[in-house]
Formats: sequence, C-alpha cells, structure tokens
Amino acid sequence: MFVNIAENMSSIVITLVLLCIIAVTTATDFKPKLSETGVGELLLKDKSRRLAIEFGEKSIITTNVKSYDAVFPIDLDGDGDMDIVSDSFSKTAWYENDGSQSFTARTISTSEDNPQSVFAIDVDGDGDVDVLSASDNKVAWHENDGSQSFTTHTITTSVGGLNTLLALDMDNDGDMDVLLASWSDKTIVYYENDGSQSFTAHSIASVSALQSLFAIDIDNDGDIDLVTGSCNTNMVAWHENDGSQSFTAHTINTNAKCTRSVFAIDLDGDNDVDVISISDLDDTIAWYENDGSQSFSTHTISTSASNLPSSVFAIDMDRDGDIDVISLVRSGSSVIPHKIAWYVTTLGRD
Repeated sequence: MFVNIAENMSSIVITLVLLCIIAVTTATDFKPKLSETGVGELLLKDKSRRLAIEFGEKSIITTNVKSYDAVFPIDLDGDGDMDIVSDSFSKTAWYENDGSQSFTARTISTSEDNPQSVFAIDVDGDGDVDVLSASDNKVAWHENDGSQSFTTHTITTSVGGLNTLLALDMDNDGDMDVLLASWSDKTIVYYENDGSQSFTAHSIASVSALQSLFAIDIDNDGDIDLVTGSCNTNMVAWHENDGSQSFTAHTINTNAKCTRSVFAIDLDGDNDVDVISISDLDDTIAWYENDGSQSFSTHTISTSASNLPSSVFAIDMDRDGDIDVISLVRSGSSVIPHKIAWYVTTLGRD
C-alpha cells in the first residue's frame, strides 16, 4: 500500500552530493564489464578513436517521497540549470535547482489520481515550459503562466491503464501533439493538436504487455519512430515509421526482465540513437548501442536498481558535455523511501 507525501513537502530542500569516479584505461578488450564497486566501465571503438564511458555511483536527489512513478528533468524556470518534474500519489510537482544541484520542491497540481507519467514542454507555444501528466483515466496539461503558476487543462478522460506520456510534433505541422501508451488496451495512441490545444485521438500501434514508450527518429529518415518496453515479454523494441504514421516493429532485446521504462538518445557520442531501459525482475539499467544501422549491442549500467524500478531518463545534468542517466526506484513500502538517482557519465577520448 502506497502512502501519500507529507503535506510540507514543498518546504523540503534536497541536497545532492555528486560522486564521480574518473579513470583512464588502456585495455584492448572492447566488451562491457562491471568493476567490484559496481561502476560500469566500458570501452567502445569508433574508427580511429577510443571512447571510455563510466557510470559513477548514484547521487540521491531525494528519498523523502512516497509512491512516485515518473520524473522528467528540464529547465522549468528558465534560469539556466536543470530542474526535475515528477508525479506522485496525488501530486504533480517540480524540484527547483538553485544552480548548485540543491533542490526545493514546488507543487504544480494536487488533482491527480494515481499518476503514471509526466512530461514537460512548451505545449501552447508561448515561450515557457508547460507540464503534462497521465493518471488513472485522465491526461492533462498544466499551463505555465511564465512564473511557474499552473492552470490544469484536460486532454482526455476516455482511456485507461496509462503508463507513458510524451509530447512532440508527430505530424510535422508546427504544434505539440501527445503520445500515450496504455498497458490495459495494449495500444499506442497519438492525440493530434489542432494548433489551439484541442486534441483528436489516433490509434497507431498495438504492443503486448506494453509498459513504456519513447518517440525519436531512430533511423534518421526524417520521421518519428517509437521505442517500447514490455513486461511479460521482457522485450525492448523499436517501431519504424514509414512517414505516414504506420509502424513496423523491430526487436532490440528480449532479456530485459519486465521492462518498466525506456529512453533513447546518442549516449556514446557517435551520432546515432542508442536506447536505455530499466527493468524490474533483474534490477537492471541497461543501454543498447546502435551500430548506425539499427543493430543493437547490450551494455549494463547498473544491476542495483532494486525494489521497484520505475523510470529512466538521460540528459547532461552537470553540463560537462556527456550524457548522464537518471532513474526512479519505488520502494513498494510506506517505510522504505523511494529514490531518484543520478548516474554520472565520464566520456573520455584518446
């Protein structure tokens, strides 16, 4: 049984301590390995250069939360640093970064019922960052007035079993559309924005045991493809868009034991899109290296995402030029705290 967040959550200041391990290696074995300390150490060969990627010990942003399901890093207040948006038991909130990675919780909305996913982007094109949330049978966007005061607008209440929410210009018409993954319906639906934030639903794909969804141009052909994670099938896959929102599925991995979240980004700096997943039954965060032709090799970041891993994201949190990984792990208990963790990446070349 999940319990609610303390009422004074908005007054809590969270201090993040950065633990980073930097190493130089001359190994000629280009296979991923884990050191005894649990730090993933990986060498990759890229033509004439060698890349070394290391994931340092996780740094805790907060443990004083209950029943969190999603996190999203973004500069919400436009002050030049990365804040965090999250969904909890009945609250959508954001954590304000003071520029030194010390965070203060701020409430966006308290009208959510069992939230499942959160996203942040400028939905209405007015120059500030709005927030979207998906909860039981409801998808909403929270309009930012420019001063981080939010007004909630409902997109739909006609879907169930929501677990992933994204926003992007799916049809290339210049406005923000919304993508939803529904585990109960086993469907991916995109809500077409008419330019005035009125949305029309289109069902575009069906995925068994669907748990997570991400959208990005995987094959660099100019349209938006999909990446999905499934639980019962242990599958991570990408779905190729033919340019008319018709999709063909391709398997990336079938050993991610109950995938809970997926993300895609160029993690190793070789100009193609890699994929990241977090899975439940093996407590694993993994990334899948794209060879540039959409053939993927599996590498482990962590095997200690224990209890109930829920969400994974990647961005340059510390602005050092490489991509870091952020994860959310739920405890499934009112006693054991939930954790938002940051895996620091060191990307070296020689």
